[in-house]
Amino acid sequence: MMNNFGFDRKPSVTSVTETERSMVQAEINMINATADAVIPLGIWCSKWRKFWDNYEWRMRHYFYIHLSVFFCNTLLCGVIIWNIEQQRVSYLDCWFSSATCVFTCGLETYDFGSYSLASQIVLLIFTVISGITVSTLPAIFIKIYRVKREITPDEETLSSTINDNSLPITKLVRINSTDPILDQRLRLLPSPKDLRTTAYIILIILILSTCFAIYLISFLTISMWLKYHYDPQFLRQDNRTVDPFYASIVITLTGFNQNGLSLWYRI
Repeated sequence: MMNNFGFDRKPSVTSVTETERSMVQAEINMINATADAVIPLGIWCSKWRKFWDNYEWRMRHYFYIHLSVFFCNTLLCGVIIWNIEQQRVSYLDCWFSSATCVFTCGLETYDFGSYSLASQIVLLIFTVISGITVSTLPAIFIKIYRVKREITPDEETLSSTINDNSLPITKLVRINSTDPILDQRLRLLPSPKDLRTTAYIILIILILSTCFAIYLISFLTISMWLKYHYDPQFLRQDNRTVDPFYASIVITLTGFNQNGLSLWYRI
């Protein structure tokens, strides 16, 4: 008897014993049972809770979160601008302009001055919140949270013998010190946690105050220069004169955040 393609079928090859057939069927039933099994929601929640309890934060994780948030911001900003422009500008150009402002790269496929005023304001807002300086603040807040939440092994050992509100310098003093005033003063000293938290808070204040001072000085300087040293005809864009104070805001924000965007095609 000829099979397809003209080959003879050998019974020794095609025949399957009952034992082999039952083993194959058992494996098929096991696969089907596994596929049909539904894990309850409570089990998923318990697994997620166990994972979260055992999770150990590393500051390098902030980089991946930071990058993901920035990428989502580019998509969101692109959609907002695309809707404001009523789809007059392609979404790819809107997204690229958003990526320019979020990632502070300074590249553009569509001129910034050609967008409507509302779109320009949205781009400036995303430029500020995504700036190199401001975007470091969440990392400092994470540091503060971890300092308040965690206890280092040295502090755990120290807390077993002395008050938690004392500095490690008390190790240099005999526990059975005969000077109660000195011991009381040492106990009133701030803990390392308090010192680190205070340092981080001061750092945040310094960052914000420095940014505000630079923004304010740059804004006033550029706006006064444009208002009193430029003829209004040189500030025209699309047959209208650009307000020097608004132009100063754009130049200050985009310049400080390394975008370098401008309201004019040429100056």
